[in-house]
Amino acid sequence: MTTTQNDKFDIRTRDRELRNGTIAKQDVEKYMKSLPDEASNAEEIPVFEEVAAEPAASVAPHGSVAPTFSAV
Repeated sequence: MTTTQNDKFDIRTRDRELRNGTIAKQDVEKYMKSLPDEASNAEEIPVFEEVAAEPAASVAPHGSVAPTFSAV
């Protein structure tokens, strides 16, 4: 298996390559600066949905607070 230039800087192996001395920190910084800015191609993906406020607890006929349940 051959290693390409991009494989040397693969995020999954980069730390190991740095520890082994296969690549230098300056090489990583130079490579990162050479990458194009693709921020304009990004798309926001919502991860969390807004949850409506819980309804106020209802009062049971004998004056105690009845439990409220919601399917979340």
